[in-house]
Amino acid sequence: MIFAFKLNAESILSIKDNYAKKPLKGMDTTAAYFEVINSSPKIIRLQDITCEGVKRVSFHKMEIDPENKLMKMKSLKSIEVMPGSARKFKPMGEHLMMMGLEDGFEEKSIVFCSLYANDNKIFWSFPLK
Repeated sequence: MIFAFKLNAESILSIKDNYAKKPLKGMDTTAAYFEVINSSPKIIRLQDITCEGVKRVSFHKMEIDPENKLMKMKSLKSIEVMPGSARKFKPMGEHLMMMGLEDGFEEKSIVFCSLYANDNKIFWSFPLK
C-alpha cells in the first residue's frame, strides 16, 4: 500500500510496505517498518513521531559497535530523506521503535501515528502483522 503526502507545491513524500510487528506476549515494545520515498527536489526531515496507544516512539538504527563488534541500537532524533531517493526501514537496520504499549495493543489491527515532515504534520498508519 502506498500513501502520498503533498507537503507543499514541490515536495511529495510517499510511504509503502508499512507495517508494525504484533508484540510478543507480555512485551510492551514492538517495531514498525516501511519505505519512505522523497520525490521532491528538497531534503525532507522526519521528526517528532507519536502513535496512539504508545508512550514513546523513536527512529532507531542497528549498528555494529567498533570496539566489541556487537550490534547496538542507536536512537535517532530525526531522519532525512534525500531529494529523489528512498529510505528503507527494515529489521536489523533502521526502524521505528514503539515502547510502552498500552494494554490490548496487540488486539489492534492498525496503529495510527502522526509526525512532522519539514514542519508539516502528516498521518501514517501501520497495519499490525
